[in-house]
Amino acid sequence: MNKNMFIKKIKYFIPSIIWMLIIFSFSCQIGRESDKNNHFIVNVLNSLKIEVVRHMDYNFLNFLIRKTAHVTEYFILFMLLYYAFKKSKFKKEKLKSAVITILYACTDEFHQLFVPGREGKIRDVFVDSIGVIIGLIIIYIYKSLKEKKVHKSNITR
Repeated sequence: MNKNMFIKKIKYFIPSIIWMLIIFSFSCQIGRESDKNNHFIVNVLNSLKIEVVRHMDYNFLNFLIRKTAHVTEYFILFMLLYYAFKKSKFKKEKLKSAVITILYACTDEFHQLFVPGREGKIRDVFVDSIGVIIGLIIIYIYKSLKEKKVHKSNITR
């Protein structure tokens, strides 16, 4: 691959690299700092006076917020990598995106072992993988709808 081709392809990966850095920065937060973010979100949810939220146990709501954040972070990473591989015309873009996302989740949990007040948990890698699964489902649905639309337009011609 020549230099120009490499530069053309690598530009599509810049958003996913930036997103990995953002995830890394969240993982660098010490335990108390990370908890403060959750307290803020819980307080905002409570202030909305949503009946279901007001009656939830604080620890459960905190757990729910944390795990939703994990799923969302890794869903975004998966989709950014998928887009990059797709635009770069790589083959097996879904598989490559999924493997890189899950491996990054593993390294992120390992990194958290060295951050005061944080723990690396294999359970969180599984939670992060839910983001990948959601991404795969969305891609599947999108492609199915697109194929139906193309098939339908071919029939009406």
